Amino acid sequence: MSSGGPGPADDITEWFELDDYEGDNSSEADRQFLGILRERAAGWAFEPEDTSAYHVWVIDRYELRVILDLSDHDARLHLLTYGVVFDGSRITGDRLHGQTHDFELPTADRIEDTGPVPYLAAKAARWFESILARPVEHREWYSFEQVVNEEWVIASTGEVLSRTAPRRPGRDNRPGVPPDRVTLVSGKRG
Repeated sequence: MSSGGPGPADDITEWFELDDYEGDNSSEADRQFLGILRERAAGWAFEPEDTSAYHVWVIDRYELRVILDLSDHDARLHLLTYGVVFDGSRITGDRLHGQTHDFELPTADRIEDTGPVPYLAAKAARWFESILARPVEHREWYSFEQVVNEEWVIASTGEVLSRTAPRRPGRDNRPGVPPDRVTLVSGKRG
């Protein structure tokens, strides 16, 4: 993830780049929604490559899905996927399965709303911004100068997103001591 945000040469269409294999299935509402969302995203301290957009055929119409992937690029590790589904007059957003982009069980992050396109696009942007503001930390424990345990955690909630540790059957693999090194992967502390 970037810490500096976009530069002057960045094109806002790089954000939530539309990837429709069967041609552009965008309605005027989709184009307006994406335009507003992209304008907001251009100010994020995040990489456009971690966003995408595409259409999905649902019963009798196309729905637009906009996706945000949270990753630790230094560790080459995908952590979470969030997305919003827009159908022209309604949005639903929550965590998504990292590969299928389907909603899983509803979480406390879930949003749903109806209204005019500018309102929904602004609400989706604020929701993504709240996700990006959460502090995600990479915590490491060392022994004899070697990493023996590491985890990626949403620091504000304590939720462990990923962990690598020696497997000790029947025992808690989390160290009983504070980490030796903590690196902010994304978001803001405090």
